[in-house]
Amino acid sequence: MNLLGADLEKRRSRAKEIADQIALTPGTKRLDSAVARCADDKELLMEVLDFLGEQSTLGPTVAETPAQDPMANRKIGSYKIHWQLGSGGNGDVYLATRTKEPHQQVAVKILRLPDGENEEFRRRFLRERQIIALLNHPYIVKLFDADRTKDGRPYFVMEYVTGEELHKHANSRRLTILERLALFLKICDAVQYLHSHLIVHRDLKPANVLVDADGNPKVLDFGIAKLLRPEMMDGELITMSNRHPLTAQYASPEQWSGGVITAASDVYSLGVILFQLLTGDLPIPWAGKGYAEYRRLVCEGNLPLGSKSVVEGHAALCREPGGAALAAHLAGDLDAILSKALDKDVTERYPSIAVLAEDIERHLQFLPIRARGQGLSYRTRRLLRRNRALVASIAAVVLALSLGLGIAVVQKNKARQEQAVAERQTSIAEAETRRANELAQQREEIARRLERSLDEQGIEDKQLRVAVANEVSQLRESIRKDERATSVRGESLLAGPARDVLLGRNYAVLAQLLALSGDRRGARSAFQSCVANLKRAQDAGDISQGTAETMRRCQAGL
Repeated sequence: MNLLGADLEKRRSRAKEIADQIALTPGTKRLDSAVARCADDKELLMEVLDFLGEQSTLGPTVAETPAQDPMANRKIGSYKIHWQLGSGGNGDVYLATRTKEPHQQVAVKILRLPDGENEEFRRRFLRERQIIALLNHPYIVKLFDADRTKDGRPYFVMEYVTGEELHKHANSRRLTILERLALFLKICDAVQYLHSHLIVHRDLKPANVLVDADGNPKVLDFGIAKLLRPEMMDGELITMSNRHPLTAQYASPEQWSGGVITAASDVYSLGVILFQLLTGDLPIPWAGKGYAEYRRLVCEGNLPLGSKSVVEGHAALCREPGGAALAAHLAGDLDAILSKALDKDVTERYPSIAVLAEDIERHLQFLPIRARGQGLSYRTRRLLRRNRALVASIAAVVLALSLGLGIAVVQKNKARQEQAVAERQTSIAEAETRRANELAQQREEIARRLERSLDEQGIEDKQLRVAVANEVSQLRESIRKDERATSVRGESLLAGPARDVLLGRNYAVLAQLLALSGDRRGARSAFQSCVANLKRAQDAGDISQGTAETMRRCQAGL
């Protein structure tokens, strides 16, 4: 045997050894293992994949009873098949390698024709080929090639995505609610990109969204997508009233009823996906229901709130303390977002994926969302909740401030002729005290939720920095108003020690925030103002422990 032949035999023996070692690895992990073991030796990798193809199973879920895949090691065009990755409604997907340089791993989808090549199957395949060829987005699978096999079966070659289905990824990594929402926003970005190209996916579901090792989603399988571009419709109209090319659990009411399919159908499907991501269950569970009953529930039934549908044990997968805590997290904004996305009336649903994504982003930024209207009470609560993105070190100061707000008093004028004005000022002061007490309770809630937000996001998070900047702006405005607040006679409503204590505590919080944002000069100035106001209050007779403690903290900050 010559030297070249010996090297080839040695490499083949090594390839078989590697293939035997990873033969029992689950199908979706075999390629990763082969690539890791072969390092940069592409020829060795090709040999390993050949052996694995000979040992391949009919699918990644069949691990105990290996069976020969009839497509293993077959060559299709410039690609060599290794094993089957999965099956869809209109084709089978295989892992393959490009035989020419560069040796790229790809996914080959071969159209399945159970009744021969009829017109509908041909059009579906060509439609998917046209759709993917149009697209270039980081979260959408890429198309490399398309042709027919020697026996006439259409196929196309796509980017091979190593990853998990959406919900499996979220649960196996125990993503928090905030992390799940961030991942969902990436999916929204991809689907909105489709809609901007006048394409409706029509089959959005977790199985059609794979998440790679970097945590990025890939939307795939456009087999029943609807093109809204007339020049690509090939004379067809894709509306089916008797047959439903859909996935039942994720299909919109109009898909079930054979109605007009628009981008709102994808909004509904994404609503179902988000519902399942957050609660662990479908809005309408499939188990135990027949086709007709499920159709009736989707088209006519009332969907439950997400906060009332949390599956036992799902809280742990979301890193929540318990089911009640998760339900509380979903109540309010997220319930409203889910309900609007899942509305049976298309006109009441979110008009686009972009608007749905915007509401989620506003929720994450503690801004009022569109799904809950623009009421003053709701907008005020959201304004206050944005303040929770502070650091734990100032939580005690916030609580101290809430206690200090209740001491505001109004001095009565002893003169009889000014009694009416004094009573009016007393009424105003009482209203201000009630408002201060309400604000104190809200700030206590902010302080309690602060630690949880920091644990999840960290102080370097952009949203936290924005929230700190917002709080600085609001406090400065509050201080300006308190310093110039006057009664109808031009006199300060907050007079004497009460006014000085309120301003001093506000300056203490402002100093902490400025120090946090890196403005040391501004923080020092705020500490000085705090000390000056509190010293005036003490000189006027305020001997309270809270004032003394705040004074010590401010002096320490100078």
